[in-house]
Amino acid sequence: MSRDQRNELSAKEPATGVEWDSYFDLRWRVLRKPWNQPRGSEQDSLEDKSFHLMIQDATVTLAVGRLHLNGPEEAQVRYMAVDPAHQGSGLGRKILQTLENRARSQGVKRIVLNSRANAVGFYARRGYETIGPGETLFGEIQHTKMCKDLTPPSVDKKSG
Repeated sequence: MSRDQRNELSAKEPATGVEWDSYFDLRWRVLRKPWNQPRGSEQDSLEDKSFHLMIQDATVTLAVGRLHLNGPEEAQVRYMAVDPAHQGSGLGRKILQTLENRARSQGVKRIVLNSRANAVGFYARRGYETIGPGETLFGEIQHTKMCKDLTPPSVDKKSG
């Protein structure tokens, strides 16, 4: 797939049963299967209260991500996954930007996430700062807790 073709793809919410199946399948294949985790481990109790995004090419899901509220001013990004054949193509950035826009529209002031080591640079380039160690998943996948302030920087308006 060319860069132009990828740029034409847009993020959308899964709507049909087939889209939901494909959405959860990509999450499982990228985030759970390599650690021999069963199907179903790619979901949690917040699915119904979350905002989900996917990018598809025809019927093939290439990237996914989820946002849920931790409180009125804080949201959390979870389950970001890009098909390995399309990593580095800008699809993850597109998902993340759309999740951030959704958070802003909900009045969220800060986004937190737990990044795997191989994605810390991706999030740092998008304005996320490391705030400490995160969880260790499956006893071996160390995460870094990161956050991003969504409030615009204050402008000092001194009159002169």
